[in-house]
Amino acid sequence: AQYRKSLANVYNWLGETERPFSERRVNAETAYQQAIDLQSGLAREFAKDPDYRQALARTYDNRGILRADAGQYDQADADYRQAITLLAPLVGTGATGAEALDPYRHEVARAKNNLALLLGKMNRVADARAFADQAIQLGELLTKHSPSNREYTLELASYLNNSAISLQRDNPVLAKKRNARAIELITQLGEPAPYLKMQLGLLHSIRGRLVANERNAQAEYALAIKIFEGVPSDSRNRYFHVWFGQALTNLAEVSTVSKQRAVQLLLQAIDEQKAAASSMNLAWDYYFLAVAYQDARSFDNMREAIANSRRLLPDLPEADRRQLTELLNDLTPSR
Repeated sequence: AQYRKSLANVYNWLGETERPFSERRVNAETAYQQAIDLQSGLAREFAKDPDYRQALARTYDNRGILRADAGQYDQADADYRQAITLLAPLVGTGATGAEALDPYRHEVARAKNNLALLLGKMNRVADARAFADQAIQLGELLTKHSPSNREYTLELASYLNNSAISLQRDNPVLAKKRNARAIELITQLGEPAPYLKMQLGLLHSIRGRLVANERNAQAEYALAIKIFEGVPSDSRNRYFHVWFGQALTNLAEVSTVSKQRAVQLLLQAIDEQKAAASSMNLAWDYYFLAVAYQDARSFDNMREAIANSRRLLPDLPEADRRQLTELLNDLTPSR
């Protein structure tokens, strides 16, 4: 059993290693499946040992992330729900003592947050908000029970921020409240480590989207960019490039920013998304760049940006591909 457990863990971590690279998704899928095959057998054979259920649930959750990133939404939905089903009976059984960890509640919260993000992409708004609320509730319990656990605090801030993004149109008051709570949690951690700095930059970038006044939004985006620029170069991972690029794009879209400045910001954002290998963000940034070039009456550059965006369309999920195609078709270069 120990050998099979160790081998399954190796396969799961192999999937995690391959997952960030789009060209290796097939390899990651295969690795996760090999882990699941082994872990499923162990969970059945040792039904009274919760660790085997936990390991199996973790692999399902990881594979769900892979499938969600690949636009395989139905399969990702099934994986997240399977993880939750496996973990739910274990919640509350893994913690003893005032500051003890509760790994099962922790992992259920993660899976519910991931499912909420996925359901939002699938336009299942009510379901997404229900799971987001559940993740936040679990996260609040974890931080209340273990206030010194930085991982719990950071992940709760992430759940709150994800919820704020989904609520910004229909319930802006609650969105601002949750964003403010997320920023409060991060700042309570003291001088942030590089990853926490990235989170803080992301939070201010999101806050810029929540405020009604463009001047305040511009200030939030500028603050986010300043925070991102302070992250050490050796700590700049894929998330850094995605979030920094998004903050640059957000600032470029503020109407009070000059046309020339908007183009510069978008070109920098494109460089960040290239570093992140994020086809989704890159395709949209080329579209925004095309619009900026159109406003600046730089039509040759506009046509090039449109062509670059179109080249990325096959890599996008169907809903985004359809929406972006329509927007690109509406752009008409002159001259």
